[in-house]
Amino acid sequence: MSNLFVNTIAPQSGSSVNLSGSMKITGNLEVTGTLHAKTTDFIVSANSTTFGDSASDTVVFNAATASVSNGLNFDANTLVIDSANNRIGIGVAAPTTSLDVNGTITSTSISMTGDLIVGDDLKLQSDSSVLSFGAGDDVSITHTNDVGIHLNAAMRLAFRDQGGEYVHSVSDGNLGVVAATSIDLKSPQIDIGEDDASDVTINLLGSTNDMAIVYDESTKKLAFDTTDLVIDAANGKVGIGTASPTNALTVAADLSSGTNAGIHIAADGDDDAFLDLTEQGGSSLAAFGATDAYGFRIVYDGGAGVEALQFKSGDESTINTRVTIKRGTGNVGINDDTPTHRLDINGTIRATGIATFDANIVVSVDADANDTTADSATGRIAVGAGDDLNLYHNANSYVVNNTGDLIIATEGSNGAGIILDAEDDTVEIKYSGVLGATFDGDGLDLVTGDAYQINGASVLNATTLGSAVVASSLTSVGTLTALQVDNININGATITSDTTATIDATGDIALSADGGNVTMDDGTTTIFDFDVDGTILTIHDDEDTGDKFSITVAQHGATTITTVDDDAAAAHLVITADGTVDIDSAGTMTLDSGANIHLEPAAGSHILLDGTIQVDAGVVTGATSITTKELSVLSGDSGTLSKIVMGLDTSKATIGVAQATDTFFTDTAAGDIVVRADDNNSKVHIGAGTSGIAGMVVTEVSNVGKVGIGVADPDAMLEVFGTTTQLKISNNVDDFATMTVGTHGDLTITTVDDNAAAADLTLTIDGDIIMTPAGGDVKITGTNPKLTIGDADAEDTMLVFDGNAQDFRIGLDDGTDTLEIGHGSAHGTNTAITVDSSGQITKLNVPAAAIAQASDHILFFDGGATGAPKVESVDDFLTAIAGSGVSVSSSQLTVSTASSAADDITAGDAAVTITTTSGNITIDAAADDSDIILKGTDGGADTTFLTIDGSDGGTASFNHDVKLANDGAVLGFGADNEITITHVHNEGLILQAAATNTPILEIKNTHNGGTAGILKFNNTEGGTDGADDDKLGSVEFHGNDDGTPSVQQYAGIVAEIHDATSDEESGKLTFQVASHDGGVESGLVLMGGSVDAEVDVEIGNGTASLTTVMGDLQINGGDINSPSGGGLNVAPSLDDGQSLKLGKNGAVEVVITPHGTAANEIYSVTNTSGNAATAIAMTSTAGGISLTAETNHGVTISTSTPDAAGAGVSSAVGVTTTISKVNGVIETVILVDFSGLTTQSSNLRIIGDGSGTAELTKITHEKNGYIYRAEIGCIETPTGGGSTVCTDIDLVADTTARAGGYDLGGASSDLIVVNAGGSWAIGKWEPSNVAPAGGASLTAGLDDYFLMLASGADTGGASGTYNAGKFVIKLYGASF
Repeated sequence: MSNLFVNTIAPQSGSSVNLSGSMKITGNLEVTGTLHAKTTDFIVSANSTTFGDSASDTVVFNAATASVSNGLNFDANTLVIDSANNRIGIGVAAPTTSLDVNGTITSTSISMTGDLIVGDDLKLQSDSSVLSFGAGDDVSITHTNDVGIHLNAAMRLAFRDQGGEYVHSVSDGNLGVVAATSIDLKSPQIDIGEDDASDVTINLLGSTNDMAIVYDESTKKLAFDTTDLVIDAANGKVGIGTASPTNALTVAADLSSGTNAGIHIAADGDDDAFLDLTEQGGSSLAAFGATDAYGFRIVYDGGAGVEALQFKSGDESTINTRVTIKRGTGNVGINDDTPTHRLDINGTIRATGIATFDANIVVSVDADANDTTADSATGRIAVGAGDDLNLYHNANSYVVNNTGDLIIATEGSNGAGIILDAEDDTVEIKYSGVLGATFDGDGLDLVTGDAYQINGASVLNATTLGSAVVASSLTSVGTLTALQVDNININGATITSDTTATIDATGDIALSADGGNVTMDDGTTTIFDFDVDGTILTIHDDEDTGDKFSITVAQHGATTITTVDDDAAAAHLVITADGTVDIDSAGTMTLDSGANIHLEPAAGSHILLDGTIQVDAGVVTGATSITTKELSVLSGDSGTLSKIVMGLDTSKATIGVAQATDTFFTDTAAGDIVVRADDNNSKVHIGAGTSGIAGMVVTEVSNVGKVGIGVADPDAMLEVFGTTTQLKISNNVDDFATMTVGTHGDLTITTVDDNAAAADLTLTIDGDIIMTPAGGDVKITGTNPKLTIGDADAEDTMLVFDGNAQDFRIGLDDGTDTLEIGHGSAHGTNTAITVDSSGQITKLNVPAAAIAQASDHILFFDGGATGAPKVESVDDFLTAIAGSGVSVSSSQLTVSTASSAADDITAGDAAVTITTTSGNITIDAAADDSDIILKGTDGGADTTFLTIDGSDGGTASFNHDVKLANDGAVLGFGADNEITITHVHNEGLILQAAATNTPILEIKNTHNGGTAGILKFNNTEGGTDGADDDKLGSVEFHGNDDGTPSVQQYAGIVAEIHDATSDEESGKLTFQVASHDGGVESGLVLMGGSVDAEVDVEIGNGTASLTTVMGDLQINGGDINSPSGGGLNVAPSLDDGQSLKLGKNGAVEVVITPHGTAANEIYSVTNTSGNAATAIAMTSTAGGISLTAETNHGVTISTSTPDAAGAGVSSAVGVTTTISKVNGVIETVILVDFSGLTTQSSNLRIIGDGSGTAELTKITHEKNGYIYRAEIGCIETPTGGGSTVCTDIDLVADTTARAGGYDLGGASSDLIVVNAGGSWAIGKWEPSNVAPAGGASLTAGLDDYFLMLASGADTGGASGTYNAGKFVIKLYGASF
């Protein structure tokens, strides 16, 4: 067979290629048109075959069958055909069943004859889908939309292999549950019934007798076989034998058949049979004798030695046997477990009626105390409601009366008396236990201090007759040698008193001494001596009678006051007046003193004299001024002027004796001091007499005053004359300054510091200092002279040379810290030389006129010995420094090719510097993508320091560190340098964006490995140990305020070491914000705890901080507390009506809501979900629970809302009702104010105001419980405002609410709940009554009864209106 090898077969358009035989293609077959293979077999043995070249191509198989001998896998397990095992897999590489699907199957219909295995969900998504079973679809489960699935009729849902346990529907509306042995229902709640108003019945079927359990929905009763057992859930009652139990447990026999009714409690063997009656103090049932259980137990104890019926009381854990009845003897013991008599009582017996004893009453035990307290627990007979009269015996016998008088009386006509017969002849009378009197064989003996009285008046005590006796019958006592009147004793001529004695007369008191003297002493020494004959009063010192003061009155009333000190001359006379001292003399008043006379007015006061005062041989001191016409100082008795003459007669004041005209000396001869007013030259001279050099002259010429010191005629305002130091100014004897004028008028100013060299000379001039030296020189001499300009303040200083045409300056520019030399007198202008703070010349200005050159030249400093500046052309200068191999032309450097290769520049072994003074230095690697490389030698190795990549836009790669050494270095980014990083000296870096976009520092990780970037702060402490509170790193947030503006820190994050202890390390992270005043405060602090895996968090700063949680707050630890003791304030900013909600498991259960105003705030706590008996519980596991309210407010516990009062009382009276359930007892409290209510004149009339029904409230079992007791207390007596009102008021109840005035006398449904039995007054209290007007008890616990008030008696007059009266009504109910 021949082969045809072709590369391409391309027929003309419209033509085709037909092969009639076989064709084998060993290469690729590419058909661009349609390939028709009309052969018996078409075999493609290629490794891969591709059909179509786009998603729109279609492969069509018209064959009826296809054979895949090796299996077929479509698109990586999307569809797998396992031809070897006849299996198909979808999403499965190796199917294990005929159809193996890994994923979800969605189909409108699937039909199969084999098993269907589903490894995950099986969904029938039609709303009416049917799942059928059996060849004839005899069993089916049908889905009904939004209802459920249904098993077709008469079919069963069976369990286990036997098929005996199944659920089926025996007929429409019935469901059967069948089990061969038992049916267990285990669920916290099983609901039976339709949840509507229909009853529920459970039938218990037996072979002979059936029983029905019926729940009556209308009455909430569960009945077993009608009346056998009835549970009344509505009222918390159980009935046996009755359908209407009236108590918590009612047992009734068939009353029509006469069957006995009873409760039989039987116990096995010696066990007890008992009945417990308890009151529960808690929210759950507690057994008798346990905590929160109070009550009684009736028990038959058949144990050996007991065999008795006992009544026991239980108070939590304390159980006591109160009554015991012995089975064999019938003996009864009260508080006695083993009675040996018919009745044994261990304790006190009290009879409210008459107790009659036909035999003796014997108390065979002594009282337990031998005193009058009458509180003995044994051996005491007590009489009275409060054990007021007591009879008992211990060592003594006692009759003790505690209340009222003890009256011992005999009555009758036989004249019987009262006999007190004491065996020891003594009868004592005591009061309050204190002995008052004794009757014995000697008569009546009163104790000391007591007196005999008649009709309440004292007659006689131990030493004194009573005043009434003295006043009525005692007129004389005869002659007494002595008399004691209270504290005063009269004995002979002496009257003494052992205490203060007062002589008080309404008239005069006259003392007459014929002997001539009346004296007063202090018991031993005469103090006052009245010499009646000599009219002298003398007062002596009680310690030294020679020291005395006397007042003597002589003829004509002349009075002399004399003080005497017999030992010295200290008998001063001091007049101290709390007011004015006036001395009014009709003649001359003479002050004659052997020493000085001092007149000392108070500071700021004066001695005022009206007239003439003469001071003879004395001085006046202390006065600040003397106001008088003339003050003269006389010399001796001649009366000639000696020292001072002051007066107005000659309009002068003179000091001294008149000598020349208008001149006065201190004495008749020339002295040292002259003070004169010279009429000729108007001078005042001080010192030096009348001629010679004046000590000091004060002159006045033409109203110009001048002062001369050492000169008589000063020609300046002040002239000091002398040939040595003319002026000396001293701080002390050693530190001073002098001014000296020399022979030629030269002035020397000298300062002296004796201890140092700090005697500075300071001139503070409010203007300029101008010096005009005639010689032209200003010199500063001395050792190391220095001229300092400035005082170290922030200000410019300058030395200016004021020239004729131009000024020049040398000065300090403080703003730039530079020294300038220039012309002009202003800094920064025409500066020639500038020296900076480091001493370097930063500016040297050479004017163009100084270098008159036609071409560019360079000014430089010659390195020679002179160092003088030189000027050279640029070419000459470059030629001088370039060296060999480099030429200069037109200011350009050219490197000779003779010494440089084409690709290299070699400049020898010395250092090479490339410098340009103008323009740029450009290094250009012109080849495409070529790099610029800087290399050098590092440690002997050739090292590339910097590579600038030309193929990557100039990316620079540094071999080592990159340092920006300038303290203000800036690293810029972007074409326009819009992002910069700036170095701040000793602080850090600033990332700044000059454009409007926000600078972003992003740490980005592009590695797909679960890692992330790290911003790491590492404080290594320089290799030393870390310590608590060491800072680890901070992030601060700054911005401008709206003031200057100034930069302010607004927030920050600080990390630090909380505990640096090795193996116990913990950190601290603090989030800070600026708090109101700009100060940064901590707001969130995270700290490592004291144990592993503990992190403590502090939120807020200070008690005023507010933390707001916008979403949910979950606390897993369980505790919220306030450790500082200030308290925990939760939701302090709630507005009225807003709520604080607490709950669990996603349900809001407790709601706390404020209401009212700030001054009258009300908070309510509501449980919105719980329906348990303890829906809101307060429990104390260690102590008590205290509820405290402000005075007059109290604590109100309300467990339900009471029915409102009727209009007949609520419109005119205050009726407040609260209902509270505490410890299982429901208390209903009604506060009633009678003001405005109307009472009727007849008995049993409803009290109201006539505007409607007058019920106080309506009682229901659901709210108030089963009422078993009621009571009324009166806290304000009912009265009427001038009208007749009934004060005998009863509490009544009726099934119908009645209006005011309604007559209850004819009603059969009313009850008198509380019968007052008389008028009410404040403090009166009455309990509930069982004798109603038309009933026999508190019928049905007052369920559905209306409470009202009614008159309890006829008033005998017209109806009246109350203006006062307040009741507290309390009802007790129970609900089980």
